[in-house]
Amino acid sequence: MNSDETPLRALRDDVYADLYRLEGRYRRDESGMGGVGLALMDLEDGNLRRAISGYWTEELYDHDEWAITGQLFAGASKNDEIETSYFNPGRDASVSGELELGYTLPLGYRKSFVQTLSLGSSSYWQEDYGSDSTWAVGYRHGWEFEPNVIFEYGFSRQKSVYDGVPEYGNFITAGVEWRFL
Repeated sequence: MNSDETPLRALRDDVYADLYRLEGRYRRDESGMGGVGLALMDLEDGNLRRAISGYWTEELYDHDEWAITGQLFAGASKNDEIETSYFNPGRDASVSGELELGYTLPLGYRKSFVQTLSLGSSSYWQEDYGSDSTWAVGYRHGWEFEPNVIFEYGFSRQKSVYDGVPEYGNFITAGVEWRFL
């Protein structure tokens, strides 16, 4: 109930949602994996969002401290046509690709500092508004203290399109992963 995909404007208007998701993942080996997914989001205002997506991630190059990873993504959704305060396209679809260049600096036994630069581009189509290109660029740091703790932080800038109008955003991210087993 009220997953991170629930629109914030819907929550502001006291419209809550249940999300049902089915995913299948395939891991070919350490360098390639992908998946497909179906999702239904049932919002209390009578809107039912239906989505389908698929992705593939491939390690394109890995030698010493350098790594290049690529990812392809495709997705589409259909929403009920009701009056809402949140972004609710009748139908939309997107296809995107991203490349990540990573450099790992060893800091001693099972410790490392990882820098990652990411560049992405996509094409987004929305019913009644046509298609437009979008992009994203980001940079992040990761401090890995194997096998238990990883700290990450970074920033990114991206162009998105909503109802045919481009919007630009800056994002700061931070995370901690602490494994107990």
